[in-house]
Amino acid sequence: MLKIFLTGIIWLLMQSVVLSGTSLRYWVVNESRKVHPGEKIKPEEWLFDAGTRTVLLFGAKNETVSFQIILRSKNRTKVANASFSWQKPSPLKGTFFWEGYLFAPEVPKKIVAGPKGEYPDPLVPFWDPYRKGRSVALPFTLTPGRNQPIWVDIKIPAGCPAGIHKGFIRFETDTKETIKIYLRLQVWNFVLPDKINLTAWVPLYWERLARAERLNPKSLFLPQNWPVILRYYQMAHDHDFVTQIANGVDQPKIVWDETTGKMKFIDWKTYDFYFGPILSGVAFSDGNPPALWKVGGWIYWGAREGDRPYFGDDYRTSAVLSPAHRAALRAYAGEIDRHFAEKGWRTPERFMYMIDEPDLKSYPNLASFIHDLGKTIHEGSSRIKHLVTAGPQASPALIGGVDIWATTGGTYWVPEMKKRQALGEKAWFYQDHEPFVGGNCLNQDGLSLRTWPWIAKRYGVNGIFLWVGDFWPKDVYQNALNWNRLYISNGILFYPGHQLPQINFPPIDGPVSSFRMKELRRGMQDYAYFQLAGKKAGVVVKGIIHSALNPEEADPYWKDPRWAKPGNWSHNPKDWEFARRKLAEIILKKTIH
Repeated sequence: MLKIFLTGIIWLLMQSVVLSGTSLRYWVVNESRKVHPGEKIKPEEWLFDAGTRTVLLFGAKNETVSFQIILRSKNRTKVANASFSWQKPSPLKGTFFWEGYLFAPEVPKKIVAGPKGEYPDPLVPFWDPYRKGRSVALPFTLTPGRNQPIWVDIKIPAGCPAGIHKGFIRFETDTKETIKIYLRLQVWNFVLPDKINLTAWVPLYWERLARAERLNPKSLFLPQNWPVILRYYQMAHDHDFVTQIANGVDQPKIVWDETTGKMKFIDWKTYDFYFGPILSGVAFSDGNPPALWKVGGWIYWGAREGDRPYFGDDYRTSAVLSPAHRAALRAYAGEIDRHFAEKGWRTPERFMYMIDEPDLKSYPNLASFIHDLGKTIHEGSSRIKHLVTAGPQASPALIGGVDIWATTGGTYWVPEMKKRQALGEKAWFYQDHEPFVGGNCLNQDGLSLRTWPWIAKRYGVNGIFLWVGDFWPKDVYQNALNWNRLYISNGILFYPGHQLPQINFPPIDGPVSSFRMKELRRGMQDYAYFQLAGKKAGVVVKGIIHSALNPEEADPYWKDPRWAKPGNWSHNPKDWEFARRKLAEIILKKTIH
């Protein structure tokens, strides 16, 4: 009773301090907490120090630390300005984003999602990142009695001095009311590595990107298109994953003799001009190239009539490649190796993604055909990996033709994957929902995508990916139903800048980030902590992720006894931040010794 009484007194005390002299209320909460428009924030969720009303933050050098400010007004109020002020000298930079809400309907319990209601996701920048000095989400209006979350990123440079950095954030309204939020950021004396030992890949669909961003759909390789496209690649890089416009339009220009499979002509000039700065790292602020890169394929390369090139095979019936198909694929793989070596693009791991989610039951020869695809790629190149979205348990005929096994969380059989990894092959997972991995939909909790790198660490997974990042409906800022009423807003990580007028903001010439994207970055940065902490990180991870994926090999996965239940990991963001602090302590002890 005493604890409850004291908690109530602290809450009332903080309320009176926060509301003094203004009609505005505010709360500050963890970045992994999705706040709904009408809910009240519990005192134990605040990031405030009760005595000084200061926001307490911590992070490493080369890390982006994030949190959310929840604004609420008694009256209709327009927020006219916002600013950071740091004690000098300080290299810290802060960025504000207005969080947009989308409505999600009720879904079946098997999906393990939240109730129907509004969920935050698009993060609209206060100021245009592509045109200096131009406002986008400022000013904005607070509706009485309705929460308005503001996302805050603070980038800690690699050269930032360790220690305590203090500052404050100021919000001003058109009626001259002011909120001042004090910050205390502890910067730890270690640097997160640029190279994270977990690959994360999210492809884009060209047609949807071109339509939403008002690009010329004839080719992505056009000067008027490229500034916007490049900004998608850069935003992904800044959030620790790789994106590519990957549905068959991202390859060099080649003319084939489809009868013999001979490469008659290849032109690398356009490819090099646009992708060269990316593959060398010049296009990115840190100068680092992407960790991996799809160099060919997309579903039915050479094996479906109507697509070009076409070499006479049919993926549904053929058991092996035709001589022309084999000659072409072997030549293409060898040419990729030759050209990448010539250009000095050695860092990205190259892979080909040929046939997606193969239906091996409907097409009995398909496993053999996929094996032959992999074998032929290997004949042309020892460096290019063959990725298949299937697990080794799907068919013994796949074995020997696959380098990267990628399955959904529910079909990721941990023991089988470990066997393949012991032989030098790699294991990835891509999406699903609880209890196997955190869901990637709008109506799943704020920790959902953050779980992916933690689960990868827990089970030794080499890579993660989301099937697509731009599967937008036409009214993307107003409608979360993009393709499936079970999986709400599935396949969206970016938002298109040119569609911002849908919510009465001016358009911008590039992508808009999302809550889900920020959470994936948070998980990837956590993974960087794992790298520095070494073996002791495993104990911390197991304390958060008790079980995930399909460790007992339940087949089918909906027969798993955990089915339709929440994931067996902590759903309290404070536990995750405590674990991150524990990892920092481990790293600091290693540094001292």
